[in-house]
Amino acid sequence: MATKKSTKKPAGPKAAKPKQEKPEAIASPVADSKAAKVLELIARPEGASNGEIMEATGRNANTVRGFLSTAAKKRGLQIECVKAPAIYRLKTDAVKSA
Repeated sequence: MATKKSTKKPAGPKAAKPKQEKPEAIASPVADSKAAKVLELIARPEGASNGEIMEATGRNANTVRGFLSTAAKKRGLQIECVKAPAIYRLKTDAVKSA
């Protein structure tokens, strides 16, 4: 059997892709979004329980906890959790500086 010879040209050095700059500040969530509802709930002085957030957004418990973790990292928020029952709220220093 004869083998076919490749007609492809040998790969040369690839051109460098331009780096995308990250925005300096993360934009606020859309006013009617689930993210905005969650942030509004945890910004209250009494905070919000996982159940309240689940009811307001229609999401399950794991999704709520995942969002809170991501929101804290991406938006630079300091979210505290008071155990038994879990109540999430923004730390007081974060509310004053925001």
